[in-house]
Amino acid sequence: MNCNCSRFYYSPEYAGGRVFGLLRSEKGMTILEVLVTSLIIVFTLMSIYIGVVYAEKTVLQNYRDRAATLLASGELEKIYFDFSTVYNGDPNRIPNRYSKDVVIDLLPKNKKLQGRLMMDKTFQNEFVSGSMIRAFIVNVTIEWKEPTSKMAKRSIVLREDFYAR
Repeated sequence: MNCNCSRFYYSPEYAGGRVFGLLRSEKGMTILEVLVTSLIIVFTLMSIYIGVVYAEKTVLQNYRDRAATLLASGELEKIYFDFSTVYNGDPNRIPNRYSKDVVIDLLPKNKKLQGRLMMDKTFQNEFVSGSMIRAFIVNVTIEWKEPTSKMAKRSIVLREDFYAR
């Protein structure tokens, strides 16, 4: 009886499938496989780095936008408080426009990111149920220049409508 015992021979190709057999092969890797693997690793690391840098810049920009929004909102609250208590509801006593410098963020080396807060007041007539109501509109704008770029000028504008009593 002639037995073909070669089919029972243990080889790496049959142990765990063909892929693992190739990994266990002792022939080594070709230069093409090394280059492709290194390119994949380089592109992966570059993608991670670009993602982290972009996320950091976006977080910083959102923080400054939020700080400017809070400054403008605080200025509107101050104007409302003055309008309702100090000026007894008289809109003519509120200045038509003014501006001042505000600090938006603290930068490294004890520097400050300064912005310009500008308030502008205009009057408007509205008709409600057949009667005219005089309202005044306050726009608070904060502008600043981003220190990381040469041309990026950012601004936040908040608007509030006030009605005389």
